[in-house]
Amino acid sequence: MNYRFRRWMRQQRARYGLRRGLDAISKGNLQDALARLTLALNDHPYPARVYLAFGSIHWQQGDIPGAIAAFSEAIRCDPACVKAYGNRALLQAEQGNLEAALADWQTGLSYSPRSALLLYNRGLFHLQQQNLEAALEDLNGAIAANPNLSEAYFHRGNLLRQLGRWSEAIKDWELALCNDLRLEQARDSLLQVQQGHREYQLSEKIQRALAMPELRVAVEKKGNQLDIAVQRPKGTGINYMTLPDRIRARLVPLQLPDIRQFKLIGKVGEQNFPEWQQIYKLYQNLPCPPTHWRIASLTALLLFPPLGIPALVYALQVRQAYRRGDYPAAMHASHTARALSVTGSALMSGLLVLGLGYLGADRLRSWVQSMEALPGAQAAVLEPTPPHSAGHSDLPETSAHILQRADESRGYRLEK
Repeated sequence: MNYRFRRWMRQQRARYGLRRGLDAISKGNLQDALARLTLALNDHPYPARVYLAFGSIHWQQGDIPGAIAAFSEAIRCDPACVKAYGNRALLQAEQGNLEAALADWQTGLSYSPRSALLLYNRGLFHLQQQNLEAALEDLNGAIAANPNLSEAYFHRGNLLRQLGRWSEAIKDWELALCNDLRLEQARDSLLQVQQGHREYQLSEKIQRALAMPELRVAVEKKGNQLDIAVQRPKGTGINYMTLPDRIRARLVPLQLPDIRQFKLIGKVGEQNFPEWQQIYKLYQNLPCPPTHWRIASLTALLLFPPLGIPALVYALQVRQAYRRGDYPAAMHASHTARALSVTGSALMSGLLVLGLGYLGADRLRSWVQSMEALPGAQAAVLEPTPPHSAGHSDLPETSAHILQRADESRGYRLEK
């Protein structure tokens, strides 16, 4: 009994020593951690855990062979130690032992087929080896095992971008940010792709506006400026004096935020140096947008003041923004003033229609009630009194009898 108790006490001290050793590792006190783990190794009931800690210390110290040996001892103590297989596989891959690394990952997955960490690390290994299909399969499995693994979404997005599946890549980067807002790489990749997509759309729009299929247009945003490169083949003429106005006419309706000017770069063929290069103001010599102050005043004073007053305020801001050179703000104020005025007029018209409809329905109800109140009016209309004869009783005839008499009378007139 005393032997069992003493053994249990040694195991508890070893457990406590392992916890203290792991705490020292997290704080960077590696020598203290080594001392505590050495004392805990002999009496710990699960020595594989102690060897895992030893391997972590050697890894941090840069002693790769020592770390591999420690993880191998953990596997010897516990052949199903999945974490030891995963760590040793990473070190084997770092040492260039690719087959040994793949073997360790495969063995670890045989014990834990849904280990997200093993699948994720093996997927990164395949991605580095440009084995894209195998990498995609492993990353899919890691995400299925742990849907909150943000790094797996990020790397799968990078892989899908290499495969040309841009929409799926954007979704993965968005999911990576949803799971970890601190993942700056995913945010940068997402912003870069979105910016590239917007630039491509602008290039397509300008290409169609120029109506010259032989030209190639490329747009790049740099701060508050757009660099528009127009490349023409040799033998194709282009008028650089009118081209800026045609580009401006296409860009102004788009109301691009933070864009105040564009740089036109003209090139010929595959030459690197430009034949034309000049910066133009985007909103230069444009007329002032309409203020819509008349309809705004009418809406504010008569139709619907709750929306008319803000519309009038925006209408007054149009010329102010135009005079200080902020054309986008002037256009925004003009559109807002018109939208508020039209909405207020529509609401007022709807209220008027509802009011008139209510009055009409009320008068119709009153007329129906007054008609129903007249004595015998309905009976006189629906049941006219037939002429009396000797062979008929004084009882009123039914509608069927009346229709029959009318048919007989009509037939009699036709025969006569």
